[in-house]
Amino acid sequence: MHSALLVDELLQEVFNLCCSGNEYRKTLVQLARCCQAWKEPALRKAWETLPCVTPLMDLFTMSSVSPEEFSNYARMVKHVRLGAKTKEKIALGASVYDTTPLFPNLQSVAVLMDGCAASAVHLLLSPMLSTVTIDIGVSTGRATGAERSGNIATYLSSLRSSSIPTQKLCIRGFACEKLNAAVSSLSTLKSLSLKVGTSLSTRTVADIANFPFLEELFVHADRVDADSLEESLASSSPVFPNIRTLDIRSSIEVAATILRHARSTTFTKLSIEVTRNEGTTWTRLYSVIPTTVQDIHIDYHIDLDEPTSDTTDTNNDHSLTIGKLEPLSKLTLRAFTLDTNIPVNLADKDVGTLTRWWPTLKILDLIVSAHEGCKENEDQEAQMISWTPKLTLGCLSTIAKDWPHLEHLRLPINLAARFDQVQVQDFPVHTRLREFRIDPSLPCKSRTPLIDTNIAFIRNLFPSARNDFSVSN
Repeated sequence: MHSALLVDELLQEVFNLCCSGNEYRKTLVQLARCCQAWKEPALRKAWETLPCVTPLMDLFTMSSVSPEEFSNYARMVKHVRLGAKTKEKIALGASVYDTTPLFPNLQSVAVLMDGCAASAVHLLLSPMLSTVTIDIGVSTGRATGAERSGNIATYLSSLRSSSIPTQKLCIRGFACEKLNAAVSSLSTLKSLSLKVGTSLSTRTVADIANFPFLEELFVHADRVDADSLEESLASSSPVFPNIRTLDIRSSIEVAATILRHARSTTFTKLSIEVTRNEGTTWTRLYSVIPTTVQDIHIDYHIDLDEPTSDTTDTNNDHSLTIGKLEPLSKLTLRAFTLDTNIPVNLADKDVGTLTRWWPTLKILDLIVSAHEGCKENEDQEAQMISWTPKLTLGCLSTIAKDWPHLEHLRLPINLAARFDQVQVQDFPVHTRLREFRIDPSLPCKSRTPLIDTNIAFIRNLFPSARNDFSVSN
């Protein structure tokens, strides 16, 4: 055997290459049998990640495996998944490992569906545990959502009482009151994802806002009360002191309340999925976004037949105009994405305004489409088809000249409109742009000589861009 294959770092790289298929554990066991030098590192790799706890607990009940050997295997486990098919025999471990961790080197845990109701979850404790993923989901067994949620709450409380410094927590599904309280106590978290729908309490959001180390928050706050949250945050200090990324699904009012009180100097990425608007206008929301934010993603789909309180347009309609974006001019944006079903009524001259506001922009993505989950989807599609974008290809010369760092571009442009072409050679060749798309689908569904001419203009202006113009031949 070549001496290089005895170097642990190189051997681990070889084993990593063997772990791509579903039967990788069987392959690693075969490698462990090749020679004595490979036995321990191959077994470490085979037991490092367990798709379920059953293989280890099968060893626990085998008379041929001593407690010392079992402990050696358990120490190898760093990542484990607890699912619906968990055998109850794992509870036998509690009688032996009632004071010491069953998996002393465990780093991450994933507890899924009916696994949330298993007593085994309370054995998944370790001083090394940093990442916990919970999917309470829909039960296929006898346990109700409330029972599974309560069991997980007890588990998280055990993490807290054991002083385990968990840094990342992801929860999906129903959160009972006890689980809300348990989450509120985990102040060591750096990353938190709470996709628990309407079961998230306003009190929990207010408690999370005071987590001193929290850098990432992904939260569904559909039913959080804005007024109650405002009252709680007004008396809290500091609020989100170290947040970097906020991804929130809520009403405009709740999002605005959080942004108004956020005090982090490292807050750079904001994503908002709007579920309802009960009074706060987009202009007010934009005005409270911290100036440190550089990346904004907004998902906003409404019933176009319903009236709104946003009256910042003189025509009192739902369309997006440059005036509604004006509060964002204070930001140094690197990326701006808007996924919406409202008409984006920007004109060519407005693009020049955007380039002056955000000269270092890398991503501009204006996605105009009907909301897939809306009952009035067909009616909205009909309205979108009747809407014709005001933007023409005339805005692209400004983009090529004034956004030299742009890498991704998606705009609602009328590709069939005539415009005053400029000579492409009058501008430096724009080679940074990698993807260019035009939305929505054009009123005209077939190619015409004018469209062919316009497409040729785009390709000459952005020779490095992969493009999609949604026009059939």
